[in-house]
Amino acid sequence: MKKIIALILMIGSCLTLASLPSVQALSCAEPEPAAEELARSSVAFMGQAITANKEGLTIFQVQTAWKGVAESRIEIYDNGWDPYEPGQTYLVFGGEREGKLRTHLCGRSGLWNASRELAMKDIAIQPIPLSSEASRIDQSASPPSNSNALIPVLAAVAGLLAVSIVAIWLIRLRRRKHQ
Repeated sequence: MKKIIALILMIGSCLTLASLPSVQALSCAEPEPAAEELARSSVAFMGQAITANKEGLTIFQVQTAWKGVAESRIEIYDNGWDPYEPGQTYLVFGGEREGKLRTHLCGRSGLWNASRELAMKDIAIQPIPLSSEASRIDQSASPPSNSNALIPVLAAVAGLLAVSIVAIWLIRLRRRKHQ
């Protein structure tokens, strides 16, 4: 009987662990859709990196702006992992963190390519003119909640609860047989 209970617990644990999303140290999860990244960002633009220094500060010549950019040049710090190279064109999403404008860690920022261009076209938002007052950073916008992140955790808890209930039931059944 102990072997059966141990086997059930082992199978339940394996099934629970298999339902959790995989992660790796120093890696990012699948990036959120461009529309959600745009919603949580205070700036979003496509531009060419002009200069980048050792502290991570990059000056961009903005070519197309979707949010929060009022001038044709913008200074933004990289996220610490993905430095920008002068002369390259990037799609950049960012927000204020630690008192500085920074790109998001694990976001959709990166070299401008066909997939990033398609992602921005798919959200169907028109670029903003760089001289528009409406393009100023809106600090009142709050990031969207990510309720989908709770689903694997809830599934794991439900799996462990089910395995525990079965194990307790088997233990009680065994005790009744031996009385």
